[in-house]
Amino acid sequence: MSNPPMAFLSYVRADDLLDDEFITAFRERLTREVHARGVTDFSIFQDRFDIEWGQDWAQEIDTALAKVTFLIPILTPRFFQSAGCRYEVNAFVRREEQQGRHDLILPVYYRKASQIDDPDEQERDPVAKAIARHQFMDWRELRNTKITTKLAKDKVDDLADRIVGRLKIDQHGGGHPRGERVRVLNPPPDLVPAAFHDRVDVLHELLALLDRPDARAVVLAGDDGMGKTAIAAEVLPRLRERPDPRVDVFDYLSARGFRPVNAATIIQDLALAHPVEAVRSRLGERLQSDRNSWLVKLDQVLGELTGTRVLIVIDDAEDLLDAATGAIRDSALRDLVQDLCKREDPMVRLLLVTSRAPEPLFRGHSADESLALSEGLPSSEIIPFLAGLDGGRVLGLASATGLQDRLFDLTRGRPRTLELVYATLAGDPGGTLASLLEAMRGVSAKDASKVLLERLEGQLSSAELLVLQAVAVFGRPVRAEAIKQLLSSHLPNRDVSELVGGLARRRLVRRDGDRFYLPPSEAAHVRGQIRRGRAADRTGTSPPWTLIALLHGAADYFRAEAERAVVSRIENLGPHFSEIDLRVQGGEYERALEAMDGLDDEYLERWGHSDALTRWRQAINPKLDREDKIPNLERMAAAKRQQDELGAQIGLLQRALRLNGPADEGDAEYDLGLRLNLAGAYFDNWRLSKARAGYVECLTLARELAKPLDEAMAHQGLGFCLVETGSFSEAARHYDEGLAIAEGAPHEDQLPATIAELWLNRGVLEFYRGRTIEAIESLKKSRSLAEDLGDVLLSAQAMDAQALAELHFGAIDRAIELAEQAANIGVRSGVAEVSHAAAETLTRIQLQTGEIEGALVTARAGARIRPGRKAAGLLAVRGIAELRLRRPEAAHRCFLGAHHQAREVLKWEKGVYQVLETNGLVLTGLVLCGQTEHLQKAEKAYHSARRITREPGAVWLCVQLFEALAKGADPKLLKGVRDAAMGTRSSPSSPD
Repeated sequence: MSNPPMAFLSYVRADDLLDDEFITAFRERLTREVHARGVTDFSIFQDRFDIEWGQDWAQEIDTALAKVTFLIPILTPRFFQSAGCRYEVNAFVRREEQQGRHDLILPVYYRKASQIDDPDEQERDPVAKAIARHQFMDWRELRNTKITTKLAKDKVDDLADRIVGRLKIDQHGGGHPRGERVRVLNPPPDLVPAAFHDRVDVLHELLALLDRPDARAVVLAGDDGMGKTAIAAEVLPRLRERPDPRVDVFDYLSARGFRPVNAATIIQDLALAHPVEAVRSRLGERLQSDRNSWLVKLDQVLGELTGTRVLIVIDDAEDLLDAATGAIRDSALRDLVQDLCKREDPMVRLLLVTSRAPEPLFRGHSADESLALSEGLPSSEIIPFLAGLDGGRVLGLASATGLQDRLFDLTRGRPRTLELVYATLAGDPGGTLASLLEAMRGVSAKDASKVLLERLEGQLSSAELLVLQAVAVFGRPVRAEAIKQLLSSHLPNRDVSELVGGLARRRLVRRDGDRFYLPPSEAAHVRGQIRRGRAADRTGTSPPWTLIALLHGAADYFRAEAERAVVSRIENLGPHFSEIDLRVQGGEYERALEAMDGLDDEYLERWGHSDALTRWRQAINPKLDREDKIPNLERMAAAKRQQDELGAQIGLLQRALRLNGPADEGDAEYDLGLRLNLAGAYFDNWRLSKARAGYVECLTLARELAKPLDEAMAHQGLGFCLVETGSFSEAARHYDEGLAIAEGAPHEDQLPATIAELWLNRGVLEFYRGRTIEAIESLKKSRSLAEDLGDVLLSAQAMDAQALAELHFGAIDRAIELAEQAANIGVRSGVAEVSHAAAETLTRIQLQTGEIEGALVTARAGARIRPGRKAAGLLAVRGIAELRLRRPEAAHRCFLGAHHQAREVLKWEKGVYQVLETNGLVLTGLVLCGQTEHLQKAEKAYHSARRITREPGAVWLCVQLFEALAKGADPKLLKGVRDAAMGTRSSPSSPD
């Protein structure tokens, strides 16, 4: 009879007493929460303080450790000094190793300890190193609180969920459900009906690569028809045969499958990999959040998934690669793969199966993690392979060993060519392998598959040929009902399911679950035998058998599927994408555009995934009329903006403007909208001179067209540009004029948002000018308007700006509250501009209040969002935190990265005072990292900034960060730089 589940609380009694027995209260609440989740026999051992030190104590601890499931160490400085605590950790580490587990120690970081925070000290302490290999829970903020507070309850709830999840794993024998050594989310296709006759040596080499401790992503590459999918599919049963499979969950995806392979799909599957249904459901609800970035979602899922090892196989990965560069085309998917590859704990591993090896997935990814499949089956294996396909032994293939050399010369051992040999023989009752080889004499191995396929087409009945061509037209795995619908007017009285099933049994058509498909090269060949037809073929109740008509019918099938689909996440949009793809192939460009625009408006734009449509938009753009081409280009530009590909955004908007023609010749209102977007793109890309000129043009055009909303937006844009270059008075004039126009104009849907934005920017400007009270009032007004509109991001920007004003005013608690709210919204949104600015503000406050560890955590979290305009500033404050924590190498990397980013901006615009200040700050940081040659450059950068503006609020922001950096440094060394930052010293003869 197994022991009831138990956890062992490893802690120092003095820490519990110091905080009014908070640790004891935590134990009691955690026990109740686990009981509430249905594990009513769970308990936590906490009796050491009642046991005398000595042999009796050690024996009692050993007895307890033998019974418990988990160790919960409460990490404090005293913990690492306690011989008892160290004994318990070492004992449990050995137990994890014996069980092949790495998820049974659940550390709680309770009080700051150098053994955790200092990498050098951690390296010297084996117990600290062992604990650091586990994901610990940071509970330092719970000190001096009660266990009944909401924050404490949430932390305990989270730990209870993790314990229940791990208990579920333990009940199923080390992570594997009964009857399954590895749980399967999506199974690989069933390609081999009998024994595995593929290259065992290749399979062993592949498994060895996947077993490497440092393996993150392994590439299996080889030409079409070489049997790559069969090898990848065989990985699953081979893993299940092992005593320890080293994989808990197996997931197979195909870039040609019915589910799209993108960041959203992979994150969703990782959530489904969790062993506990309740946690899977909770994660599914979180993932439906509209505003969360894929990175935040990935962190949420992996945080819950600790201890579960996942292997994701992505087959046909060449379809995901850019034809020119070999990079993963989808930027979000590319970034996700790189993120998974760079994580320290490889709980998620990738196997990419492709006919074309991708570029290195990340810096440091080597050819050692790739396996090239350059040869087919060996000669000795091809007859057993064919015999395995002939399960009924009706073709006599098992006795055809004397023909294996001739067969090898024809096929070169390619499994797909051998499948076509079998299909040909199965369709010719009087034929033999010898007669087929004689008929194929003179055919090269390169052409063998094509010739066999043509022979097969000649063998098929007219009904079978129609079914085969219908499968080829769909071009993706589809159910028999889809094929039946497409053939409804051509084979009205035939059992299409039986026909396509027969083709699958002959190995001519492949099967993926209940769906049927052809390999792409074969599908293209079969489609090529169908007459193209004309546009009129799409109409009428009895369409002709032409490719145009068939593609139209296939697209209509997916249109109906899309209308029935329940959509809550991007992976539900498979039918929508299939319809668009088939419309494009069939030349229905206007209908494809209509479908894309509707999909973008309803889902993708607000999810931040408009780029999922870019390849189709690019494909149809040359085919569109001018009136459709311009908005299509504009939508492509918006998709590039979502991905922060600002150069591409500018290029697309310029193309749209050229097509629209001069304002006096083209659509003047549309021209105005395009020009506003282009000016905004120039501003985002630090081309301030071009942005300012663009906004001036927009202002003139908006007045001529009597468009108050656009006129107010042009004023606001000009204000943006002028603030960046320190022209505060002129910027204030434009903000005031914009507000007067927006508040006095007739009601338009977008005017309230514009008014809220103008109050926000006016408040920021007032703060820069030292008018803190007025700034706070303006920002409160902006925030109130934003909340009325339900605009969470705009509200976060107002909170972020108000936090700085409150900090300057001395209201530190209020500043922290606002900054934390803004930073949380920023990270959840994944919008770089918001997340970087909010994280920088909160880091500033934490640096000022001495919360250096918290500052570093905040800066790191914000920096994980893709680069944006504020990335250099955030990298700079992260460098300050690293330096203050005595991590000069990490600080140096941050300062150097921020310096490079600042220099890139200053190449285009030398008069951006905040970038000059950032450059001065990070150059000073490099000085403090030992590169004193940057001292004069730092001083000159600050002097350049002070020549542009000496407004008190702007100077205070600059000096506040400088003082955070300079704390503890030699004041004599930095006196000149400090004076330059404050503007109290005359400038050197020549600026930097």
